[in-house]
Amino acid sequence: MVEVGYTVVPGYRRQGYARAMLRALLVRAAADPDVRTVRARIGSDNTASLACIEGFGFTRIGEQGDERVGLTITFEVPADAIQAG
Repeated sequence: MVEVGYTVVPGYRRQGYARAMLRALLVRAAADPDVRTVRARIGSDNTASLACIEGFGFTRIGEQGDERVGLTITFEVPADAIQAG
């Protein structure tokens, strides 16, 4: 399993960079025969990132919370089911 993550500095948000990065990360993961699952963990208040993963085949598998970070939602997609988004 690999976990993907991405960030875009504020001045460049809402221009498609996060979606392009996520697409490239998923294509790379799917091309590796050792990768069976791709995971993403997103803060529940990060509406932009939650919207970004839509269309890539991720399924919500759980959540975890703590006082410092807040609620984090965990998503996974099988590498052989990755969609180009």
